Amino acid sequence: SYVPLVDGSQYPEQGEIDEILYEPLDFLVDSGNGTISVTQGLVGSDPGKSMGGRLTFQGKTIENSGTIDLDSGIIHFKALEGIRMEPGAKVLAQGKAYQDGFGNTHYFNGGKVIYETQAGSIALGSSSVTDVSAPAGGGEAGSIHILAPTADLDIQGRLLGKAEAGIGGSLYMDARAFANMTSLGAILQQSGINNQIDLRVRQGDVSLAHEVVARSFRLSVDRGSVDLDGMIDASGQDGG
Repeated sequence: SYVPLVDGSQYPEQGEIDEILYEPLDFLVDSGNGTISVTQGLVGSDPGKSMGGRLTFQGKTIENSGTIDLDSGIIHFKALEGIRMEPGAKVLAQGKAYQDGFGNTHYFNGGKVIYETQAGSIALGSSSVTDVSAPAGGGEAGSIHILAPTADLDIQGRLLGKAEAGIGGSLYMDARAFANMTSLGAILQQSGINNQIDLRVRQGDVSLAHEVVARSFRLSVDRGSVDLDGMIDASGQDGG
């Protein structure tokens, strides 16, 4: 069985997984008008003791060169100006598998990662990883939200939302412009994100040169043109 615990509102019923002490995290790091800089690993949950919950970083600017890990939870970066994930940085909200004392395996879905700025750009550096994948064997992947409606996005790192036995992840992006939109298709091809993909570009032309596979795909351009050289595959067993 699997247990959705992305927001900490659902948990195993008493007697189903008696050995789990469920203590959802709800933690805020607020620097006001200062900068938050994460340089080392930060693990927000301990498999078998807590799953889900929320970890929020809020400040003028946010930089991460370490690892932030919250199993099946919500990791929210909320900046007044800019957000930057340095090369090699990891933000992990992966689902986990847990085996109880009766030999039963339970699957916790992937969580949610949100990058959000009010008036600044978002940069995900090369070799950085944002991962909301489901655990191997069961469960569903989570979602990634990248929101900079008044500034640019520069995505060079890996976005992962894989699910071997469930529904893949979702991606929601809203930006004034994408610095490297042509490479986004290649990133998605390796991501496992194939549930919902919703992209909004408020200014500038957009070019997609790779095949994109998703159950639901939406691309909107407020002021600009769309050049589609690849293929959008939203096919399924049932017609749409």
